[in-house]
Amino acid sequence: MNFKDTFNVNERGARYSMQSCKNPACMSSRAKAGGKLFKCSGCKVFTYCCKDCQHAHWKEHKPQCLEIRKENDIVADYDQKYVQNGSLGLSPKQAMDEFRAFVDHFNPQIFFAAVNAFREGTNLQPTGWEEDFFLIKVERRPNPSPLSPRWARFMISHAKRYSIEDFEAVWGAEYEKPGNARAADVKKAKSRGAGHGVITVWLTCLSSAATVQAPFPNFFSPQRAQAIGRMNTDPFVFLRDAVEKVSSGSSSNSSKPV
Repeated sequence: MNFKDTFNVNERGARYSMQSCKNPACMSSRAKAGGKLFKCSGCKVFTYCCKDCQHAHWKEHKPQCLEIRKENDIVADYDQKYVQNGSLGLSPKQAMDEFRAFVDHFNPQIFFAAVNAFREGTNLQPTGWEEDFFLIKVERRPNPSPLSPRWARFMISHAKRYSIEDFEAVWGAEYEKPGNARAADVKKAKSRGAGHGVITVWLTCLSSAATVQAPFPNFFSPQRAQAIGRMNTDPFVFLRDAVEKVSSGSSSNSSKPV
């Protein structure tokens, strides 16, 4: 598959176009913001192009921010116990930071695969996103070089579209919180007009230190979906090979999947 013939997912510009201001009234990409976005100082996850956008989004972001802070505090507590026990190797915080770096770096590839997983026939617009989600399982590479980029320390072990009903059956009551967040995302996407939608990508990361998992909403407009090229291979195969291609090309990354 020639990435250049479809979507330039391996270029910095693609990553910049996928990173955006989280204020729904703005959503300016990092590319449009001159290559600069800043993170919320509380959660250190949500990004904004300016203080005005951050203030405008605060009422909606506040519960999300507090939840992420709570999760960060839990990870910090684990890290403290990890150090007190004299443990060596990968720490829970390091695993979390590396995972976030991976998601940020490979967001274009993830979006490209997700859109194609939700296409039916010759229609370029995603369908079924209200009922299904896209599950991706990520595993940390064994013994990656300490000089390798944080985002290059993982490999894709599974990627497939599943129904929400299947997910609820497995997770039970634990699905309530992410389920409510997903319902809010769907409502938000529909409010933007015909052809707008949101594909929920559920990422699970396995490592020796911790299992990190979370849903990531990928909003799209009719124009944005139309611009994504059609994939001529299985989404899992594409993601696995794309991550391997980019990661193996990074400096000081000598570890290979086993």
